[in-house]
This record gives sequence, C-alpha cells and structure tokens, in this order.
Amino acid sequence: MDVTAVPEVLCAALVLTGRPVLVVGGGRVAEQKLVRLLACGARVTVVAPEATAAVHAWHAAGEVAWHERCFVGGDVEGAVFVLTATGHAEVDGAVYAACEARAVLCNAADRPDRSSVWLLAQRRRGRIVIGAGTMGSAPGLAGRLADLAAATFTPTVERAVRAYANLRKARGAEAARVWRDLPWDEMAEREDRADVFEEREPEAEPKASTP
Repeated sequence: MDVTAVPEVLCAALVLTGRPVLVVGGGRVAEQKLVRLLACGARVTVVAPEATAAVHAWHAAGEVAWHERCFVGGDVEGAVFVLTATGHAEVDGAVYAACEARAVLCNAADRPDRSSVWLLAQRRRGRIVIGAGTMGSAPGLAGRLADLAAATFTPTVERAVRAYANLRKARGAEAARVWRDLPWDEMAEREDRADVFEEREPEAEPKASTP
C-alpha cells in the first residue's frame, strides 16, 4: 500500500452485540482480536486448522464456534464483519476477495491493502470513547496515539460529558445545544444541579384587568 495516497474514510463505532462475526486464523494475533470481539458481545465463529489454548477454552465454554479446518470462500456468508489473521498473505487475500465479492466488511491484520476496515486503538472511560489509528500504515503507534488522546480524560471532562448527556436526555437535543461551547469545568459543575434538567411549564401570561 502506498502510505502517501490513502482514501478518505468514515470513522464509526460498530455495535456487534449479538451479530455474527467471522475470524479466520487461530494464532496469537487472532486471539487478541477475539478478546475485543467477545467483549463486544459478538457471535464469533473461528475458522482455523489450529488454534491457541485460549481459543480452545472459549470453544469448550461455548463462547465461540470453531471450525477446525482451512478457510473456504463460503465461510463469509452471513457475517457482518470478518477479521483475518492467518499470517499467510495468500489466505488473507482470499478472505478479502470473498468479502469484497459479497460486500462484507473485512479487516486483514497487518494488510491494509487487503482491508475495507482498519481497526483503531481505542480507550474508553464512561461515555467517552477515543479511537486512534494511522490508516493501517503504522499500527504499532496506534496505541501510543490513543494513550496521548486519553490523557485528556480528566474527571472534569467526564463529569461534563455526563452533565451534557443528562440534559440532552431530559430536555432534548436543542436544549443541550447551547452547552456545547461552555468551558468543561462550568459544564461539569451543572452535573448535580437538578434544576437545569427539569422541564419548566411556560409562565402564564398575566390576565388583563377588566375595568
């Protein structure tokens, strides 16, 4: 891949809870991907002739389905997302080709040229999620970039996000919009003030006095 010419991308968060995901490969890298997928609640199927002890354990516990064989193109049918981490370029390329033919999103470990999705290093604290990446060109640095961004997750910022979310839930997006440019500390101070979240009935117009 030419790292000087990369396409424009749309960053998004995949909600994979209960959704079918395919992992091709059963080695150490695939295991790392599986940890994140299981944390998301995905319904994971692994296709690999061999697998790590952790994959064996997850399979025995019923947390993943494991087909102990090599990949075939039809394996991607029904999956909403596919990750391949076999360490073999020809296999990862075949997985990518099968996904492209069926319009299925695919991530190939260490092969940005064989991926329609690049995974971001992510850090989460409460409602705040930060993702950082290098568009597949320098994945070893993604974690450091995410840590750098996460250093801004101060308790004040967390309180401010909770306050904004509570106001938006209580009074709607339009009411919350006026808070967007407030200083973080000022927004955070409003978290425990119930009065800012309460809907108020409009004051009645004073009745005109009759002579």
